[in-house]
Amino acid sequence: MTDPKRKKVPLFTFITSWPNSFSILEILILIIGVAVGLFMYQKMNQIRTDSINARAFDLQTTRILISINLAYIHFDELMNQTTGIDLEKDVYAELDNAENLCQTLDQGGPGGKFIPLSFNTKFSSAPPPSICAEIIDFRNILNQRWQDHIEGKLDTKKSAYIDTFSKLLRDLQRYDSVADPHIEDAEKQTKQANLVFGVSLVAIFWIIVIILWRTRKSLTKNNIQLEREVAMRARLNTDLDTERNLLNTLLDTLPDAVFAKNINNQFIIANPAAAAVMGLTNKDELVGKSETDFQPLEISSQILARDAMIFTTGEPRINEEEVVTDLKTGNLHWRQTTKVPLRDRQGIITGLVGISRDITKQKTIEDELHKTNTKLIKGIAALEQSSRETERLSEMVDLLQASPNTEEACVVIADQMAKLFPEDSGVLYLYHPSRNMLDRAASWGPVLPDSLIFKPDECWGLRRGKMHIVEANNANPENPEINKSIICPHITPDGLADYLCVPLVAQGEALGLLHFRHKEGLAVFDEQGNVMDWYGQAKKQRIQSIIDSLSLSLANLKLRSTLRQQSIRDPLTGLYNRRFMEETLERELLRAARNNEALGLIMLDIDHFKEFNDTFGHQAGDVLLQSLGQFFVSHTRGEDVACRYGGEEFILLLPGSDSEDTRQRAEEIRVQVQRMSVEYNNQALGKITLSLGVSAYPTHGDTAAVLIQKADNALYQANSEGRDRVVVADT
Repeated sequence: MTDPKRKKVPLFTFITSWPNSFSILEILILIIGVAVGLFMYQKMNQIRTDSINARAFDLQTTRILISINLAYIHFDELMNQTTGIDLEKDVYAELDNAENLCQTLDQGGPGGKFIPLSFNTKFSSAPPPSICAEIIDFRNILNQRWQDHIEGKLDTKKSAYIDTFSKLLRDLQRYDSVADPHIEDAEKQTKQANLVFGVSLVAIFWIIVIILWRTRKSLTKNNIQLEREVAMRARLNTDLDTERNLLNTLLDTLPDAVFAKNINNQFIIANPAAAAVMGLTNKDELVGKSETDFQPLEISSQILARDAMIFTTGEPRINEEEVVTDLKTGNLHWRQTTKVPLRDRQGIITGLVGISRDITKQKTIEDELHKTNTKLIKGIAALEQSSRETERLSEMVDLLQASPNTEEACVVIADQMAKLFPEDSGVLYLYHPSRNMLDRAASWGPVLPDSLIFKPDECWGLRRGKMHIVEANNANPENPEINKSIICPHITPDGLADYLCVPLVAQGEALGLLHFRHKEGLAVFDEQGNVMDWYGQAKKQRIQSIIDSLSLSLANLKLRSTLRQQSIRDPLTGLYNRRFMEETLERELLRAARNNEALGLIMLDIDHFKEFNDTFGHQAGDVLLQSLGQFFVSHTRGEDVACRYGGEEFILLLPGSDSEDTRQRAEEIRVQVQRMSVEYNNQALGKITLSLGVSAYPTHGDTAAVLIQKADNALYQANSEGRDRVVVADT
């Protein structure tokens, strides 16, 4: 009876026996084997390159972060006048290092792969910020702060400096873990590549087994068939050697240590990287030996104990961190090792296979990063404290800017200083307008028995033009002392205390004095056991910063008051100007309408004023205008408003006066001016007469424009009728 399976033999025999040298199937197997080997070599090389790039990118990110933090810390120490800090070596050198490395971050690393998720254009249309540009901005603001510091200017760039540093820090921290997915992906691809390689080997061996089985079934006792079988076996051995060489080449080129051990913990196979871990140059020297032959007893015992657990439990140990000794240098190296049990066909554990990677640099970077983060946390805490003080100072400055006069500003200063220095007493003194005395303007804390006024030369701080401190000796509670000879004469001592006087100076002008006093209690000691000064360097800098802000605020308040008067006064006559009159007229009209009251308006000019100028000169005309201005100031009520409208024209606003009252007041003014005698260069300017036009609300109109126009028309009529008269506008 014929076996149905034998029907396939002739076709298979035909394929495997054509031609005499290599069959199509053998050539196909060879091509597949070579392709798989090349693919695996290329794949593993790419994985290794990606892993190296990822770790290098992670290292560069960490170096930039460390450089920026060191530059920031050193610059703060430099600004705080810490000795031993060099601007070029300790600050600019760190910034230069960061700028040399930031190009890689801006380009997204090799191939542009290393971009944080928040910057990835696949998820956001916004372009990622340039780390290099931010470092340059940070350098520029740092340079500006340093230049201001050198020139003794106010540190106005500090807030922008902190904001720029915080933004740069946030953007850099987004790169901290950007390389981790790539490292994990490389490990994942390694596993996949190993799986593909294993599957390929299984497939090839399966094909070889099928070929051998088919060949054995198809061969006969014929010599020709025997020769063909021998030739085929030789070819198969060649293919196996090729595959073995490919496998050995792959293992030898791997940067990670790959090895296999038997149940007795002896190496049975290893690549050069594994031999290098044990200090050997030839991998064959490692075969038959164990860790006890190379590593110290403590380290080798730990490794063998972990291997024994694998042999006992059969459970793999994945990505375990272990320490080995570098036999050349004696240094300890960290390695990440994965070991899996090796079983025979019956499932019995016969050894283990492992792969190990050096992670010493990674561990070092992690330790440095941890130290940097610790310093960063302390720095942030200090910045937060400084920020809270800055906010309170900013609040005080805002309140001072909103104060309309010096009196309210002094109340604000007393309130805010009590909050800023709750354990101190203090007094604010301001210069008297005569500049020969200082008056107490505000105080806070317990009442001090000092003088309310004193002369400038009674204060050491004003004499020296800088902060003056007198510190009590509280280091010895049994014998406290204080040098009373350098206490300012304006101070009345009331017990052991620390004294501080600091002048208020803005734009080269002394505005006043700020006096602090701290009653001494128990001594306060620092970490080294030294007695701490109450007005230490940090507190003096804080007080000086507040003094600078107070000086500018008080100077601005004084300037605003001066500018206000200049903006509403006519410089020649001292009367209000036209702009102030128009604003006042609008306001008085609203009040008159609200209170159902009248409002009078007189527009007047000097008769024949041009002749005065032509006869006596323009300076005489100015004297006449000044005299008339003084007359209006002394002959008007407190609620009346006298202003120079333009040239020789004047306007008087009379709240509460109707048309008749305004006319009578205009007539009185006309008569009184006739009696004036004005002289210029000991020469009388002659008789002075006025022409006056009168209008009133609501008789002649209810808007400013209408009232002024009606009064102007009446003035024109008075001039037309011969001058020196009062004319009331038509209703």
